[in-house]
Amino acid sequence: MILLGALAKGRLAELSRAALLPVLAISVLGGVVAIISGFMVWPMQANITSRWPATIS
Repeated sequence: MILLGALAKGRLAELSRAALLPVLAISVLGGVVAIISGFMVWPMQANITSRWPATIS
């Protein structure tokens, strides 16, 4: 959508530029929901003290 809005001309480019902000806003909201649901599934203490498997020896 970004490339289409930047490189194309005409009605399609205008539509893609107009639709870009709502698409990005929905993506940010989806990311926030994913983070919040992750905190609801795992307790905060587990999130703070967990380590990557590669560092465990």
